[in-house]
Amino acid sequence: MNNHKMTKTYLIVTKSSFEAFQHDSDRKILAEDVLSNREQLDCIGRIEVVVKLSFEGWTFIARRSLPQTSSWSSTNDIRSTTTASAEILYIGSDIYRTNVARVTDFTNAGPLEGLGINSWLIDQALTSFMAFCGPDPWIQGTLSPTDFKNPKRLPFWQRHVDQTIRINDQGDSNFCGPWLRGYDSYRARATAILIEQEGSLPN
Repeated sequence: MNNHKMTKTYLIVTKSSFEAFQHDSDRKILAEDVLSNREQLDCIGRIEVVVKLSFEGWTFIARRSLPQTSSWSSTNDIRSTTTASAEILYIGSDIYRTNVARVTDFTNAGPLEGLGINSWLIDQALTSFMAFCGPDPWIQGTLSPTDFKNPKRLPFWQRHVDQTIRINDQGDSNFCGPWLRGYDSYRARATAILIEQEGSLPN
């Protein structure tokens, strides 16, 4: 397999402020409207997703950028300026089992948590992975005692894994089971709008 890389950049906006733009189904025009409108649209972040295919396997990496301040101005609008980005999600294929994807990092806490974006990212990764592994994708990961203190963490992963996740006395857990779609766009409170794409993957 030759090396392939695709990068997609999404603007994350509040769902309530996005409703005024939903009438436009043309992605290019929609993206132009979203990028040009700086008064009605509440932009809360930017996420860059990178998918790589190579001889070593499949990887899915997400990086997040947040506005530098709580109020928008001409100098800090995340739509038109480059802000520091941080890697928030890394998933890679298992070299021994091609239908298993291993989550090694997921740290999208803070302002984008609880809006549906985390489930959306996992769903995007699932779609990408199915093109690589075939119809029986599995997902594997670890929950640490730190994760256990977050009451949202276990229910979150349980929506995406078709296997009962059990926690031991120390709060540790390992899960590996069929990968489920757990993203519900109707319950989400934020919307991801594709504004840029580079590269492509094989069909």
